[in-house]
Amino acid sequence: MRKRLFGVGLGLAIIALAALAMVFMFSLKEAPAAAAIQPVEKALHVEAITVQPEDVPVMVSGYGRVRAVREVQIAPEVSGRVTDIHPRLAVGGTVAAGEVLFAVDPEPYAAAVADTRATATQQEAVIARLELEHANACAQRELLERTRALAEAQFQRTEQLLKEGIGSQAEVERAEQELVRAQNEADQAGRALELYPLRLAEARGVLQSAQTGIEVTERNLRHTRITAPFAGRVKQAGVEQGQIVAQGTPVVTLADDSALEISVPLDARDARFALEFEPEATPRASAWFSAVKPAACRVRWTEDPDGAAWEGQLERVESYDETARTITVAVRVAGHQASPKAGQFPLVAGMFCRVDIAGKPLERVYRVPAAAVTLDNTLYLAAEDRLKTVPVAIARAESDFVLVSQGLHPGDRVITTRLVNPLDHSLLNVVMQPEPQLAAAEGER
Repeated sequence: MRKRLFGVGLGLAIIALAALAMVFMFSLKEAPAAAAIQPVEKALHVEAITVQPEDVPVMVSGYGRVRAVREVQIAPEVSGRVTDIHPRLAVGGTVAAGEVLFAVDPEPYAAAVADTRATATQQEAVIARLELEHANACAQRELLERTRALAEAQFQRTEQLLKEGIGSQAEVERAEQELVRAQNEADQAGRALELYPLRLAEARGVLQSAQTGIEVTERNLRHTRITAPFAGRVKQAGVEQGQIVAQGTPVVTLADDSALEISVPLDARDARFALEFEPEATPRASAWFSAVKPAACRVRWTEDPDGAAWEGQLERVESYDETARTITVAVRVAGHQASPKAGQFPLVAGMFCRVDIAGKPLERVYRVPAAAVTLDNTLYLAAEDRLKTVPVAIARAESDFVLVSQGLHPGDRVITTRLVNPLDHSLLNVVMQPEPQLAAAEGER
């Protein structure tokens, strides 16, 4: 009995040990799974700015060389020897309007004036004599016509008396001879009188020619003194004392610096922002640009970009280059605007300058640092601390920022940190930055 109980107890002990061993084995299998470390998502540290829509004024820039609006080549209108020269007639000198630049010897032209005046005086005397002769001829013809009429009456009377048996045939023949003679004299006087209008017309033509000659010679005499048509700067001078100058050959170039212009080629895409045109009441037949609305411009010399700035105004469209796809505009700077300021250079012809033109504002666009935009025109946003890639439309790109017209919404947080192929929905650790002072920077430019 005892052995049987011992066997049962031993069996129970073995079963208990087996159960314990099994429990132990299961615990060994579950322990590693329970002890495994759960993966932790690592956040990207980025900087971002909050953007809001705004109306941004556009500044379009271009480069061009300054030139005087008015520049003329001056040539003498008469030939001759130079007898006098303006003391400041040298390159870079300035002259006032109406001042004599140089003078040609006037003596030959003064002699020509005296000669033509004498010819005109002589011809006036010829006309006066012909008019007097014409008046005398008219009176003489009237007298001859009266004599002819008397001779004709005498002939008719003598012929009638002969028919009545009074007188003789010889008396009739003598009366007829007197009539023929009187008729011939009257006819000759009439033919001579007909020539006087022609002779007078010829004489008056000669007089008119002489009077025209007086005007020409007097004008030539006046033109022996070559004067400045306007106050300006001598750009070129090629005349010396005693030199023989030829009519029509330019010897002096004068530039008017009271108004300057700069031809500025603009990229056609930029010109869309810079140019506004005046409305026209009726359509034009031509297809050229209409008048541009005046726009303020700032001019800076490229050799001194931080120095003086001059104020100008958009004047007109000069040309369109289909090859370069540029529109060239003329920017005008008034003389008083170009004058020198304290310790600075004036704006002068020949300077190569940068011109900034105030253009039309872009409405409801977002200003974003240029570095935040990828090459395929996308931006990274921080949306609930997760990265989101959005495509955007760029209305205009500047050197340090871009203006986004589509793809953003008010209050979007734009990531400004440069990222390389980030994954969408990545966890972010966002540090908000103040909006960059782009407007101030733009104004300083």
